Amino acid sequence: RQVQPHGPYRLLGWSYGGFVAHAMACALQRDGERVELLAMLDAPQPHGTAHDPDAAERQVAALLSRVAGLPVDTGASVESVLDRIDARVTADPASAPVTRAEAAAIAAVMRNNLRIAPEFAPGVYHGDVLFFSAAEEQPADFPADLAVLPGKADSWRPHVDGTLHDHHVPCGHYEMTEPEPIARIGEAVAKALRGLGDRASTPPSP
Repeated sequence: RQVQPHGPYRLLGWSYGGFVAHAMACALQRDGERVELLAMLDAPQPHGTAHDPDAAERQVAALLSRVAGLPVDTGASVESVLDRIDARVTADPASAPVTRAEAAAIAAVMRNNLRIAPEFAPGVYHGDVLFFSAAEEQPADFPADLAVLPGKADSWRPHVDGTLHDHHVPCGHYEMTEPEPIARIGEAVAKALRGLGDRASTPPSP
């Protein structure tokens, strides 16, 4: 709101970011602001689920491995992944996408996100939603990871007072921002933005 005090707003979020974008859109609408685009990239719906600290730690360790470009070991602890990141930085700093300190900060944020998300009850967004579902998700080694469960779009329909347009993207959840999937997503978002421009330029009916 400091950057842009008033709408129209256009919001897009991936995974937990989609969950946040929906909450932001609802809050802005409650304040009387106009949200003209809400796009959600394979966002899970955590409300009402049980927080499992052990499962959360496995999710955090897996995410850190992906961020650092390391193979995902579903049995690895967060601390062991941080040690592997540290060793990689020491051996070849140029090849390490993140430092241990950066990865530890990501872990702290994700732990908190996973803890608070189930307690938050989403509102109802008034308008249409662009939803992008990962259509080629592989079975999870730990099913408590909501990010890789199917049916995410349907879980949001009760929280959308409008049409939820579900676009299937041929990738897994964690691959959605790779070049090919994000290009497909970008095309659909660009088309929606052009449509907003067309509506803005059309004079109102008498």
